[in-house]
Amino acid sequence: MFQAIVIDDEKWVVKSLIATIKNQEFFEITEEFYDGLSGLEYIRTHQPALAFVDVRLPGMSGLDILQAANAESLRTLFIIISSYAEFAYAQKAMLHNAVGYCLKPFSRSELIDSMQKAYNILQEQTSILSAPELPPRIPTYASI
Repeated sequence: MFQAIVIDDEKWVVKSLIATIKNQEFFEITEEFYDGLSGLEYIRTHQPALAFVDVRLPGMSGLDILQAANAESLRTLFIIISSYAEFAYAQKAMLHNAVGYCLKPFSRSELIDSMQKAYNILQEQTSILSAPELPPRIPTYASI
């Protein structure tokens, strides 16, 4: 199971998200943050596999967090959680490599679909990183 965090300024939203995704096998929520700056600092130092991030946060917006993570080549994947069904927010989130954009109030199936997508990406990255490196092929007389 991969590590995930939630960054949202409303405690009830964090608790609702955690309750909505309980009993799934992809991610374990290990930390909660209530402002963008502390959430980004945690991502920089601990690099969780996934972060659920609200669009509007005190200190630094969720979209600014994605932009900073992208600029710094951080490996954390992001799912945006928002009360705003505005195309411009979703477009900017996808531009900065968010794997999902889920609206509040949460739909379990929508969250699970985005989490499955993130999980598949992480599994693929893990298999690429753990693949043994083959030595260079030395040509033989039979192949010349």
